[in-house]
Amino acid sequence: MSKKKHYKPKNQPKQLMNTASERSMIEDMYGDPCYPSVCPDINGNWREEHKGIDRIEYLLKILPGINYVVGHLVNYIFSNGITTGSSVEDDSLDNWMYRKNGVGATNYEVLREAVKYASIYGECGIRWYEDNIYTVKPGYYALLTLTEDGITKIVGYMVRDDGDKVAEDIAVKSKSVFEEAMSAEDVDIYLKSQHMILLTDEDFAHIRNDTGHLHGLSPLESDRQRVDLLVNTYKQLNYDITNDGVGRLLLWMKQGYISGESEVSTTEVINQTPHARDERFKKAVNDAAYVGQSLKESGVNSVTVLSNAFSKADRLDRVTKATEFFDWISKEIEIEAQMFDIPPVLVGAGHLYGNISLQAVIDNDVINIIIPKREAYAVQFSPMICSHLGFTKIYFDKYDLLQAEDVNDKRVKVTEMIRNLASANKNSPSEDLDKLISDLSTVLDSSLFDDSGELDAL
Repeated sequence: MSKKKHYKPKNQPKQLMNTASERSMIEDMYGDPCYPSVCPDINGNWREEHKGIDRIEYLLKILPGINYVVGHLVNYIFSNGITTGSSVEDDSLDNWMYRKNGVGATNYEVLREAVKYASIYGECGIRWYEDNIYTVKPGYYALLTLTEDGITKIVGYMVRDDGDKVAEDIAVKSKSVFEEAMSAEDVDIYLKSQHMILLTDEDFAHIRNDTGHLHGLSPLESDRQRVDLLVNTYKQLNYDITNDGVGRLLLWMKQGYISGESEVSTTEVINQTPHARDERFKKAVNDAAYVGQSLKESGVNSVTVLSNAFSKADRLDRVTKATEFFDWISKEIEIEAQMFDIPPVLVGAGHLYGNISLQAVIDNDVINIIIPKREAYAVQFSPMICSHLGFTKIYFDKYDLLQAEDVNDKRVKVTEMIRNLASANKNSPSEDLDKLISDLSTVLDSSLFDDSGELDAL
């Protein structure tokens, strides 16, 4: 970090914006060299410093709503648990799911974490090790790929035995070369010397949010415009709140000050040579720079005195005020929900218009959006787990409709009312009670059958 340079009014003009000293000051204050006044092009500088996984990790620190939205998504995906379809095998599956691995996390928690990482980064690895599974974060494993007839296939995975990151994928020239290399006696020795471990589909599951891409596709990479807008909004708000400066000022020099027609010394009035006018111009510029810097560095209780060189000072209004950004902040969750392909209503954001049942909306969103996501993830980790536990397949259990539960609750209430009325009618017979019981029975019967007369699903 270079030493700060303090302003000294000399004969050279002072640049008031984006100076080296200003950048140094902001770096000291925030630890981030890219701040609105220093890096106005948010689409450039900060992206150059944060790329790929590093960029996503940076965004997770800047945008607090991401973990909130993805947390809701994972909760919806796992809300009904995982099953084999057999009650007997489910007992064995549950015992394994809630067994802790070497780091104290249950296998069920590992699956949740893998889906969370895959949702954010686009991918995540799950490794089978000593009868349990472990999360392998993006960047800590590489793909072994084989391209034949224009199609790139994944033939294996590489991780480091010391837990460090793996630089990049490894392309295999041909299947025969790969099989020959894997069958060689010294391949294990070579891999160990490189601190590498070769894994196959039997012990490694590559979980992706989009299997159309080798490494999935992070929503934070595919929706950059709105991500940049949110990041820029937070940065500008923090800068405006921290720096309560005077804003942009226009300092008006008195007419004739530079030309020597105002209240200046007799010598300066007489001396009208080009050199003298240049000197007066430099002096005027330096005076303006000095006053401007003094105003910029002043606090709320500071006093700045203007010389007789200035006639007035005007303050320019900001094009966008800090308070206007709060509208974007209030929409952050809604925007990020859309990024991750989640209806905002599922995360407590957005608005419902018209006479719409919230339960019906949630049911519709879960059926059409969450359940397909469940199936897409389950088919990726099911084969590896089942090959070790001996199950045919595992999948997410059936979703119980909220609207259906609401209708059944009403049926229960009507049934209780009929029973209570029947008991009262038995003690004190009444035609009115008979009619009421009959009407309620009709209502209950009609709710059990659809328009075609078939028994409705409960």
